[in-house]
Amino acid sequence: MGDEHRYREVFVPDCGALLDIFVFDVTDHHWQSLFSFLSTNYELKYLEDGVEQPLPELTEIWQRADKKALTLQIILPGFTANMFFFCKDEIELDVLPEDVTSAEKADAVFKLMKGLARTLGKEVFMVQENGSASDEELRKMAICSCEPSSLEIRM
Repeated sequence: MGDEHRYREVFVPDCGALLDIFVFDVTDHHWQSLFSFLSTNYELKYLEDGVEQPLPELTEIWQRADKKALTLQIILPGFTANMFFFCKDEIELDVLPEDVTSAEKADAVFKLMKGLARTLGKEVFMVQENGSASDEELRKMAICSCEPSSLEIRM
């Protein structure tokens, strides 16, 4: 399947939901590896209650997570993937489908998913936002995923 067709199937504008990228069952070690990977490969912006701040150490982020709205923006070509710090044992990023308007932008999201899978050694899932679903339900609902062994985007 060509990239043009692939991105139109996955990133449907005006679908009424964000797309969530998840990695489940993560540890502090995974978070440290994630931060190293992201800071090496992407421009990042860290915000506390919507105000840009210098990126603190991971331990400080978790101390602040209960008191403030924390977001790590991963700058992609012409849009961002936004990471939130809701739960220590899962990584969650949001992408607005309306932002992914070309095969190049879709490839940037897929490249990020592959980088996460390779760096963390874990499967990465993309699902439509669904706040009430369990991890197992989210895995089953995945629009696409990437396993660390193959680094291929599967639909």
